[in-house]
Formats: sequence, structure tokens, C-alpha cells
Amino acid sequence: MPDKVREKIPNTPAPDDTALFGRIVDILEEARSHVARTVNSAMVVAYWLIGREIVEEEQKGQKRADYGKAVIEDLSRRLTGRYGKGYSTVSLWNMRKFYQTYISRSAAILSPSGREFRQQKILSPVGRELGKSGNPHPPGGELTPKQHPTGVESATGFHPDLSWSHYRTLMRVENEKDFVYSDVWKVDKETYWEHIGVTSEGVKVDTNTKADGRFHSNWLNMLYPRLLLSRQLLRTDGAIFVSIDDNEIHHLRKLCDEVFGEENKVGTIVWKNATDNNPSNVAEEHEYVLVYCRDKTRLAAVWKTQLSDVKAALVKKGEELIAEHADLAGLQAAYTLWYRENKQFLWPLDRYKYIDKGGVYTGSQSVHNPGKEGYRYDVPHPVTGKPCKEPLMGYRFPLESMEELLAKERILFGQDENKIVELKVYAHEFQDKLSSVFQLDG
Repeated sequence: MPDKVREKIPNTPAPDDTALFGRIVDILEEARSHVARTVNSAMVVAYWLIGREIVEEEQKGQKRADYGKAVIEDLSRRLTGRYGKGYSTVSLWNMRKFYQTYISRSAAILSPSGREFRQQKILSPVGRELGKSGNPHPPGGELTPKQHPTGVESATGFHPDLSWSHYRTLMRVENEKDFVYSDVWKVDKETYWEHIGVTSEGVKVDTNTKADGRFHSNWLNMLYPRLLLSRQLLRTDGAIFVSIDDNEIHHLRKLCDEVFGEENKVGTIVWKNATDNNPSNVAEEHEYVLVYCRDKTRLAAVWKTQLSDVKAALVKKGEELIAEHADLAGLQAAYTLWYRENKQFLWPLDRYKYIDKGGVYTGSQSVHNPGKEGYRYDVPHPVTGKPCKEPLMGYRFPLESMEELLAKERILFGQDENKIVELKVYAHEFQDKLSSVFQLDG
């Protein structure tokens, strides 16, 4: 222990941390030899273990605050001498805090045999002593995290895609003081200042009122690291949906532009989720959902959804009627009666007014080729035998595809050849667009 350290804490016995230093060297040597995915997850576990070693060593000292300071200062000197940068006293304090913040992870670290990690023990390969420093360890599990798919915690309890820098960012918002940001608005100024710590018992203790929660700083500071981590966890074709009300949407949009890039903004959705029965001037009945992505060039060109309450009702009614009626005429008559009674409730599927043994369906003009010249060929009418009228720009698919659709009875004809054929589209095939406006109770 350096003399200058002993002079600072004369009443505290200098720690004999040779064994501690040796155990930490073993942890680092084992971790540095393994890399998982693109993030060195082994080092994350190693720093957690180092933090635990420091905390346990501190508990041996009678004056723990001074003793812990001496331990960390001496460790920093020795580790820096061996490994170079990265082991300052600040870094070691962060490792100590890392262990304390994520102390529950110990139960998730498993040995190869499946036994739970034991408290007060360092993980090492089963049956092997880590001899680099001559300090034996009890049997346990290797530090190397197992490979897991993105979005799943590794066997160590830590996320395989998060590096040490990510966890340092997370630690800023893991404790209650940092996590709970001040957003109390419906109070008078004096009460609010007391709540956010600007005053204490009426005495001003902080003059930085314009930069605090009342002006959104706390809220933005809370959200920023979370958005950074969210972006890291997204797949390259992934997107994030963030709901927000009118009070903060302009701030959130600027924050997302910075984190994800303006070029990766997908859109803004208006969500009507309430009814304002006591409006003042304008009834506030909606919120917003901001949609951003990791890389817009990787997104699917069109977003569709199979979910639709009207679609589900049509499919269910069709199945019921098909089970009740064997002949097509009776089936269509029964469905037509139900359809006329309920048409006003069937938007946007109110054109689905036909039924056969395949279910409820409609005719679609999607055989047309949009905007440019398509395929040209004759489609004979099944009754008159004459070629049906062609779409203005021709058909959108080749003759082979048309013949396949005809064989599957997916083409609808008019009474004669003067009507352009239509494509039969069943209700169960319906896919709805993702609209920028939707209604759902919040």
C-alpha cells in the first residue's frame, strides 16, 4: 500500500489485497480470452464479478468507507500497471456500483452442470483452478456467456447485445432517484419547486429552475439513454412505436430525430383513445404514436395487418352459414339477408356481399395494370364464348397466371363479355393498411 494512502487514513489498517488482486487478475484473464457476438459480453460479467469482489473485500474493514477507498486506490494502481488504461478509481467505483445495481443477476449465472451460482464464490471452469495468479477458486461455471438470439438474456443474466458502455448508461437511470423524473404540473410554483428539490422547507437550494423538470430537462434526460439503448436492440429492419401526448410530442420528435436520424422517421399516428366529456375550447381526445426505425432502407415497402374486427365477423358468419346450407342458392340468399341488415356496420369490408363454399368474398378490379401498358390476351366468357372486355391498360399479370386463376375459380365474370373480369377475393385474405389515424380505447 503506498505511504500517501496510509497517511490519508491513519486509523484504518492497510488492506492486504494481494489475494484480492490475484482473484481479479484471474477474472480479467479469463474474460479477455472470450468474445461473444460483436460485444464482449464476457467483460461485462467480469466487471460485475470485480464489483462483487470489491464489495465483499470492503466488508472486512471496520471503517468501511475509508477501507473501501484504500482498496480501490491500490487496486487501480496495480491493475493499471498490469493492463494499462481502463482501471482508474472511477472505473472501479463504476464496477462496484454495477454489482450493487444488478446484484440480483447472481441467481441467473449458471454453472455448466446447471447448478445456480453460489454467493461468495467466483465462477471458474468446473474442477479447474485458475492458476495465473496462484489463487484457487471453487468449482463453478466459465465466464463465457452462451450465444443467444437477439433480445434474449444470456445465461449470465446480462443481455448479449449490451456492452459495458451500455450498462454504464443504464446505471444512471436504474436507481430510484434518477428513474423517477419530475412531471408534476398541476401544482402551484412553490409546491412544485419543493417537489423537484429547488427549495427545501421554503429555502431555495437550487437556482437552476429553468433547466430543471419544469422545462422538460429531467424528462429528456430520463428518456435519452433509453432511446439510445432501444436503437441498439432493434434489428436492422426493426421499428419502434412511442406513444406520447401533445405536451411533449415536439420534444420527443427532436429527440428521436437525433437518436434514430430524421431519415429514419416512418411516420406519426394519431390515436383517438378517449372521449372528453368536459372540454374547454378544444376537446382533447387523442394522443400520438411516433414511429422510427433503425434503417428505413431495410423496412418492408408496405405494412399491412391481418387484424380486423369486421373481417373476423364476416369470416365467422360465413362459416356459420356454410355449415347450415348445403346448396349455393340457399347459402347466398341467407347471407344476402344478413348482409343487408348489417351493411352499415361493415366498413371497410362493405363490398363483401357474396358467398360460396370458400367463404364470404367480393370482386376486385386488381386485374387492371395500373399506370402503364400491361399484358394483352383474350379471356373468353364462359357463357357467350366471346373475349371479355380488356382493362384500359391491359392485364397486370401474364397469361399463365390468368389460366391458373381460372382453374382455381378465382375469376368473376359479368352476365356477358361486355364486363371486365374481376378477381375473387375472400374476406379471410383481407389485409388492412396501417392508417395514420386509428381509434382504440386507451
